[in-house]
Amino acid sequence: MSTPASATTRASASQPIDVVRSDSERNEFFDELNQVIADRAYQLFEELGGEHGNDLAHWFQAENELAARLPEVKDTKDGYTVTASVPGIAAHQLKVCVQEDRAVISAAQQSSAGGDSGSAREVSTSYYIIEWPEPVDPDSASAQLKNQTVTLTVRKSGGKSEATGASKPSAES
Repeated sequence: MSTPASATTRASASQPIDVVRSDSERNEFFDELNQVIADRAYQLFEELGGEHGNDLAHWFQAENELAARLPEVKDTKDGYTVTASVPGIAAHQLKVCVQEDRAVISAAQQSSAGGDSGSAREVSTSYYIIEWPEPVDPDSASAQLKNQTVTLTVRKSGGKSEATGASKPSAES
């Protein structure tokens, strides 16, 4: 019976989550997210008859379908803490990307199509978007997974934006 006890202990231990650190990795992360949203927005455009002039509505609808917004941003004295339940997701399936104005937690799950052991594996990614009430220091971010809950903490940047926008991906890219 020692095996189940040790499995329980491991499951409840806090595990670090990969936090994207470099500007180029942040740009790549958000470029990928924007491409997923753009693909879905174009699919909506086609499904709704291909009528031009609704691109922004299609974009927002696609973003809302693909990304859950996390409402609980707890303000601490020096920063913010966000918690999100991610049942069935392991730490290695999670990635966090933080910018001054927002953060995104991505959760990639593999599933087998068809159910048999020889079938192809599909990767499905869920996104959780956090909008910060005021600028934060992206380099201060840390994220942990414990008991199927992600905890993301980040320090405030002092209220003044030091970035020139270089770390933010361009919407026109």
